[in-house]
Amino acid sequence: MNSHKMHFHLRISAGWKEKYRFQCIKKLLEDQKLYLDKDLKEKQLADTFRISVYYVSCAIRAVKKMSFKDFVNSYRVRT
Repeated sequence: MNSHKMHFHLRISAGWKEKYRFQCIKKLLEDQKLYLDKDLKEKQLADTFRISVYYVSCAIRAVKKMSFKDFVNSYRVRT
């Protein structure tokens, strides 16, 4: 039972990290208008934040329920 509580705690913490990462990604995309770069890749954002592409993808999927490509394209459609 103790390990179950620990596992649950770790899942909650991961959710907060994903939300924080997403907010950082979103702010960078909006402030620097990176979505206008048709060649923008997840790797570029990951390198900027010194995190893996996996974490970029997880953050976007956790908050927006969409892929990186769909997320960036959603900004392009607005402009």
